[in-house]
Amino acid sequence: MSKKIKILIADAHPLMRKGIRAALEDETDIELITEADNGETAFDQLKKDAYDIALVDIEMPKLGGIGLSQKITA
Repeated sequence: MSKKIKILIADAHPLMRKGIRAALEDETDIELITEADNGETAFDQLKKDAYDIALVDIEMPKLGGIGLSQKITA
């Protein structure tokens, strides 16, 4: 049995998050999909739990995707 993928979706638009979640949640190799509506919330969630993939929107309130990516890699 292979390890399941843990994903964080960070996007300011609820409809976009819902669409991405719907596209991914039937995949058998995905364990967890967590959502955040801004970059700060996403960063806080990333500190609490380990994720394999973070799908981030470039333009989000409080902290955009580029700034979030920079904080993650710092």
